[in-house]
Amino acid sequence: MKLFTEHPRSVGENYFQHMISAATFSVRMFAGATCCLLHAIFPFLFERTASVIIAELYDRMVANRVRGPRGPDHKSAFGTDDQRRVATTITGQ
Repeated sequence: MKLFTEHPRSVGENYFQHMISAATFSVRMFAGATCCLLHAIFPFLFERTASVIIAELYDRMVANRVRGPRGPDHKSAFGTDDQRRVATTITGQ
């Protein structure tokens, strides 16, 4: 059972909250990937759609994620300065 609850707990969610959140992210990422693929073929389509989706997902997952209490061993998704710098470069935030 610990396999199913350890990570969700580390981000302040229960199993079902995490399942819904991850599924929602998956759908948005798939939409962004589809827009990127179509943009690769038809450069006049979806010129900013994928980058907007990436920024929204970053905002939800990293910048404004407040769910519940986190343990003292919580590890941020973008914990090091180098990782934060990369995330900022990607999202422009």
